[in-house]
Amino acid sequence: TKGWFYQQVIFLFDSMSQESHKSAFKLMQALAFPVHVAGSVWKERSMCIDDRIRDIAQVEVAAYERLKSSIDAAWLKFLQFDDMTEELVQKVGHDFLSSSVSNVLPENNEHGTDPITSTRQSSLVSGMTCLLSLLTIGDFDEVINLCNKILLTLKGGKLDNGDKKSRNACLFLLPACCYAYTNIMCRKWETMKLGNTMGRHTASAFAVKDLFSPILDSITELVNLDDWANIDAIAQCCVLLCDGRRLLRLANNVLPHAIKTLMRNSGAAISSDERSVISRVTSLFVDACEIPTVRVINLKRRPDRLLDFMADAAKEQLLVIKGPAKLRSKSQVKKNANAIVSPSSIDVNEACSGYDAFDGQCGADELDDQLLERLAGDGALSDFIRAKWRPGDLRAFDREARNGNELVATSITERACALSHIASWMGVEQSLSPVVNAGEVDGYEQKVIRMFKISGFARGPALLHKNTDMEPAPVCVVLEDDAVLADRFAERLSSLLEELPRDFHFCSLGYSRPKTAPIVDFSSQLGIPSCLWYLTGYVLSLEGARHLIQSLPVTGPVDSWMGMKMCSNWDNVYGHWIGVGKHARAMSKLPSRKDLSKIMKFRAFAALVPLCEQKVGKAGGDAGVRVNWRDRDTDIAYSG
Repeated sequence: TKGWFYQQVIFLFDSMSQESHKSAFKLMQALAFPVHVAGSVWKERSMCIDDRIRDIAQVEVAAYERLKSSIDAAWLKFLQFDDMTEELVQKVGHDFLSSSVSNVLPENNEHGTDPITSTRQSSLVSGMTCLLSLLTIGDFDEVINLCNKILLTLKGGKLDNGDKKSRNACLFLLPACCYAYTNIMCRKWETMKLGNTMGRHTASAFAVKDLFSPILDSITELVNLDDWANIDAIAQCCVLLCDGRRLLRLANNVLPHAIKTLMRNSGAAISSDERSVISRVTSLFVDACEIPTVRVINLKRRPDRLLDFMADAAKEQLLVIKGPAKLRSKSQVKKNANAIVSPSSIDVNEACSGYDAFDGQCGADELDDQLLERLAGDGALSDFIRAKWRPGDLRAFDREARNGNELVATSITERACALSHIASWMGVEQSLSPVVNAGEVDGYEQKVIRMFKISGFARGPALLHKNTDMEPAPVCVVLEDDAVLADRFAERLSSLLEELPRDFHFCSLGYSRPKTAPIVDFSSQLGIPSCLWYLTGYVLSLEGARHLIQSLPVTGPVDSWMGMKMCSNWDNVYGHWIGVGKHARAMSKLPSRKDLSKIMKFRAFAALVPLCEQKVGKAGGDAGVRVNWRDRDTDIAYSG
């Protein structure tokens, strides 16, 4: 009589015992709670004076009534209300929350029962009930309060010393709190933006404080390398927070111990239970490193952009690290060309952290100071960016470009933007450089850890014949902080990488194409561009990063410099055939794949359907209004 849904919930548990039915009943009550709250909200909106809201609400209310009257909806009657007021929602939600944590946190146990009784049986119920309650009541302070209770319980010795089951049960609630925290924070940020009609939301973003990360850091300090449940909970939180930096640090601490124990000890040296636990730790990180890691370029003074980007990343289930790394001088670039890395030379702290973007809202001397702070070795700004450039070189692709050979000074913001991308290329090169002279254990360990720094593998057939036997190439994705990700970004990226030639250099994911710069279709998802604007998002290989670094210094804005590098591939008869730089219709004859491999010194590709786009609109302007490409980014002053 309780329906198939209730029976399916029963099957989640280990047995059909009375305890299983009791746990299932509690879980069904927790599931019914947000359904009834949603129904109440839609009923209230069905009386709205806005007919668009009212019409949608009436559809939802009808669906809610059909659900309640269905034959399998008996579980909804486990929890019933006569009048769903805001006060009642908060009371019921907090009652559910208190009940869910009473089996874990001693100070919340009002019934005097053993907090660890049937932990394995009830852990799922406690976590799900906690999560559903927090999301429904939307109480941010309650999330932080519960996290602090978990931390105090672990630190204060309120659980029996050495009782791993107690620690595991306590930490089981942590991912639920983390998930609720990220969702409620996103809602708060969107609400703050709605209340600001001035266009930019920078001031509001500075008021947003990250209260969860300090708690997570404190809990991480309490972790023992052999406590799989603790490590599992913290790793889950890193994934939910899209925190690639913290997850990489955790992997660096945990994986060496786990892998070396498994590979260097015989079966007799450790117990089967211990071996099983260590295998689960390793498998956990192997699964986590399948999540694409992307590198974001973000100015420290633009936390609003970072909050928007992280909300997008959470929806697309990405890991995020800062893109810019330390810059290397010209002499070091030459020395490290085609270099390989030994395990002993890897700086774990540097590998796990990135830097903010270079800020061009300053004077030339201040930008030089920023450069010197991040430069390894001797060097100058002129090693990376030329002081002047010729806007007339863009005339074929920009009708409004200056005509003639006049040289203009590159603006400070253009130099800072270029430095940020160059530093990101050097970070990509550092992450993708092969590790050699390592033993079997160290080699495997470094390969697994490197997976947390990459976005996937380019698996398409090589463009050059000499690279036919080349292995799939690891790649990194670099995104600017104002990139708006397409739906199913990670899925579409994976599909694109299946076609991307493994010996590629660069692949644009977000761009604008001049009308006189055709794209040659290469595959179902890829094209070969003759010129593109913007570096909103792109994929780089190791060879691509090295090619760009060895091509320094940048001349002019970094995106137009990149576009002209693409154009140089077509400075031949093939470019005439396809109509590069012409407003007339191109001829139909296209180069063969063999000819392409000969002319493409810079093996650049582009997604035929972009996977991201740059936000359009000036500060204080209307979103969606068409804006000249020179004005798209209000943080950069175009010098041409």
